[in-house]
Amino acid sequence: MRNLFYKRNLIVFTLFLQIVLFASDSFAIHHFMKDNSYLVISYAGSVRDNWEIVSDFELSKLKSQDTIDPKKKKNDEVMLLLRSYSDSIVIRFAPNDYSTFVNVIRKGIQLNRSEDNINFKTIATIFPVPKEKIDPKSMKSDSFAIMAASILNDEKINTNGMNLGQINQANNELFGMALMLAEFSASAAQILGLRFVDKNVEKGKTYFYTVNITGNENIKTNGQIINEIIEQRAPYLFQVDTGDGFLKLKWSKEYNRRQFSNYWIERSVDNKTFYPILQKPLVMFETELSENFTTYEYIDSFNLFNDQIYYYKIYGGTAFAEYSKPALASGMPKDLNPPAPPTQFEVKYDKDLKEFQIDWNFDLDLLAEDFDHFQIMHSRTASGPFTPISSALDLSEAEYEYKFEGDWNEMNEGKHYFAMNVYDDHGNYSTSFTVLANVPDFTNPQTPENFSGYIDSMGIVRLKWNRSRSKDANGYWLYWSHTPDGEFSLVKQEMISDTNYIYYIPAKSLNKYIYYALRAEDFAYNRSASSDILKVKRLDKIAPIPPSILKVYNDSLNLVLDIKHSPSEDCIKHYIYRRQANSSDTSWQLLDSIKTETLYKDRVTEVGKTYYYKVLGVDDSGNKSELSPLKQATLLFPKEELVVKNLKIKQNNKSGIELTWDFELPKKLKDNKYTYEIFKSSGSESVHFYKTLTKDELLFKDENLKQQSLYNYAVRIHFEDGISGSLSKTKSILVK
Repeated sequence: MRNLFYKRNLIVFTLFLQIVLFASDSFAIHHFMKDNSYLVISYAGSVRDNWEIVSDFELSKLKSQDTIDPKKKKNDEVMLLLRSYSDSIVIRFAPNDYSTFVNVIRKGIQLNRSEDNINFKTIATIFPVPKEKIDPKSMKSDSFAIMAASILNDEKINTNGMNLGQINQANNELFGMALMLAEFSASAAQILGLRFVDKNVEKGKTYFYTVNITGNENIKTNGQIINEIIEQRAPYLFQVDTGDGFLKLKWSKEYNRRQFSNYWIERSVDNKTFYPILQKPLVMFETELSENFTTYEYIDSFNLFNDQIYYYKIYGGTAFAEYSKPALASGMPKDLNPPAPPTQFEVKYDKDLKEFQIDWNFDLDLLAEDFDHFQIMHSRTASGPFTPISSALDLSEAEYEYKFEGDWNEMNEGKHYFAMNVYDDHGNYSTSFTVLANVPDFTNPQTPENFSGYIDSMGIVRLKWNRSRSKDANGYWLYWSHTPDGEFSLVKQEMISDTNYIYYIPAKSLNKYIYYALRAEDFAYNRSASSDILKVKRLDKIAPIPPSILKVYNDSLNLVLDIKHSPSEDCIKHYIYRRQANSSDTSWQLLDSIKTETLYKDRVTEVGKTYYYKVLGVDDSGNKSELSPLKQATLLFPKEELVVKNLKIKQNNKSGIELTWDFELPKKLKDNKYTYEIFKSSGSESVHFYKTLTKDELLFKDENLKQQSLYNYAVRIHFEDGISGSLSKTKSILVK
């Protein structure tokens, strides 16, 4: 729940300081952060009590401005904020600018309510509290209410000698201060006419409110609330960071600034009894300087002792002059000052003993009383990380020898960096300057691995390899030869620093292959053994001999291509192209590719349509052959496959027979409509057409037949387009 009220006129902060300075007996600045982004100010002795303000902008950068986008402002607009308490609903108001505030004072705020968001009824017209109805005795403990009454009832500002800009600034400052006072005191908000308590409500009901300046119903602000008690959450992400003699309290700005307008902090040493560390609420202001900050911060340094744990509670204050549940955190101030580093630190390498000899010196007058021990640190890079190579040493030690562990290897060679960490008994440490010691390199680097390459269609040689496993590898030497057992020459007269190399070679050559070798070199000019010899095929621009299609034939509703591969040895793949005869699209479409197969089945065809086919070959250099001669074929209707199965016949009564069968239409013909044709004859005559059945009828009954007579039957599939399948085998039966 972000309070938009007091944020509008940040210049009000200067006005508060003017009032504070005028009314206070004493004034002090307690603490500045290093970047001047937070300022803690307090004063004492005023009739208005004590108050602390934390500002996250420099006083020199204060500007008289309104933080609300002028394009979104409307004259006479009054914002509202709602809070439910089950037995009542509190409504807080905020005029949009100074002129609206003046209209609020003169005309009052009209508050309307509805339970259905349609029928609204005016439930109150709110004015500031008249001077004669203000009881000064009831405000003795509420400095905010006193100041609110002063804004309404004190004499007007003397504008003599002021220009319009200065007058406008003064009015805005008074307006901004009024909004801020309403934030921290329900009485102040009541006096200023910026608060109303609606007690005529029922628990759990939803209420809709609108507010406007009395007499100006064209500009209204809407609000909606369910009358249920919702406990105010604690401030989010509260934590305590350790300091030396102080603790830094931090909490999220993003998750809290829309919910709270001020904060209250308490401290405890036993996590049981808590005492306030503030005299008045903590207020966080924002300007351009703090725009990118992610947290609010407060430093507590009063009467804190290192190594003592402290517990904190922080409460968030809302626009309704109430506080949230507390967020809890704890921290412990600690000694963070490290002891002084050594005044002298030297390292030498003895190549005969193969050890580092280290010595140092301390200025005992500079060492702190809490000095504890020191350690020698080592790294292979100047930037670290450094790891300890010695145990904890004391001031009785004046030198140290360091030898490599295990067998000697090339990893020991090269640059070594040393430093000394000096520790106190709190774990704080300082570090000496870094010293470099070099170990001579007499070891050849490791041979680079995964050496590979090829020559592209433009005659560009493209070679690459993995970096040598030796960390001190500085570059690579590349060699070439016409034969694997011949003499190798340098490809480039300079060392190659990268792990790839590209160059051009002429395409004309009697050699089909070129051979390469590679060696690594380290910073000490040691060279590795040669890599395995890399065999690279030279550029081939000769296309393979075209393949051919021997024949194309029908096979179970598919067309099968019998392909003869290209006789060229380097032809590795064949591409099949197709186009449909008598089609408006005359372009050839890539159908598929094959490698070793000689038969290819084209399953994507339609019955009765003719197709043309061609094939081309591609070799391992990407050269393409010419297309093969065209072959064509028509996908024929497979009559012999379109025959009913399991045809059976039996006598079912004295003068009738029953004929049954099975049939499954191929998927490729699923959209074709068909019927069954029954053929019949008697005696030794051939069967002839007798009757038609639908495709769903797989049973036929023939009645009123002559007894002791022979009858013959057959079935045929007949399609709507006139094409028929083959006639089934004839089944005969003697009717008894």
